[in-house]
Amino acid sequence: MSVIGQYDAFSDICASIWLFRNEKRTPIFGVTWGWSQNNAIIDNIGSGEFGHALYASGWKQIYGKPYLIVVNSWGEDAGDRGKYYFGRDVINKFVEMYGAFMLIDLTKEEYQARLKPAIQFSILDILKKILKILGIIGEKRVQPIVPIDEFAPPPVPPSPPIAVYDWSSPEKVRHSCRVIMDEHGLNWGQKDLLSAVIQAESGFDTKAINKFSKDYGVCQINEFYWIGPGKYFASIDEVLNFPEKSVRFMVEQYRAGHIGYWTAFVNGSYKRFLLG
Repeated sequence: MSVIGQYDAFSDICASIWLFRNEKRTPIFGVTWGWSQNNAIIDNIGSGEFGHALYASGWKQIYGKPYLIVVNSWGEDAGDRGKYYFGRDVINKFVEMYGAFMLIDLTKEEYQARLKPAIQFSILDILKKILKILGIIGEKRVQPIVPIDEFAPPPVPPSPPIAVYDWSSPEKVRHSCRVIMDEHGLNWGQKDLLSAVIQAESGFDTKAINKFSKDYGVCQINEFYWIGPGKYFASIDEVLNFPEKSVRFMVEQYRAGHIGYWTAFVNGSYKRFLLG
């Protein structure tokens, strides 16, 4: 899922639905939810009473604007027969607050089991339960899973927002490094750590050279161990002119437990650049 503030979480959720449309996966996310929340089209949410989890089943255009189709666990007598439509701004705001995740390898029955209405404690819910016991109103029905082949393609292309990495300034180099880390599936804390190490090593300068230690490029690749015939990098020029390869190399070494190859990590100088 996206790094909030850099990417569009709404687009990412729509893209994940489309990309995994042939697998039994669906994004779950949280919002602030009030007991009286009953409008089907949601463009704004105030300060609700608690966090509530919902799952996204697709997207649609309403009055020319894209909305995420969301299913609540309260059944078909809530919202638009169990469905709600969340605008882009609402999704981007509340995914930042609560986060989103994806359920993997669940059957339709398992999805429905997870979506059974939870016990509610409002006066309205207590009244409804009494009316059900008396047979005055019927039981709520859990909204069925939307057939996977009914999903529409996402309204916008999935992130990352730049197709070509930009190495023209330290700020753009940092962003490109984090995009590559996203592609390797690193979480926010892991990206923060590696970004801090890179900043301490090179200041995000792709042409950085340390003549004393013979380290080169944005990730300060050591010549003795990694550069030369038969090694990971064929030459110093390759390290200096293809920073993407250096960043991917660093991610691979980090995943292998070798972040200690970088002096800035060992001596702790990276810590002053940590954001978290």
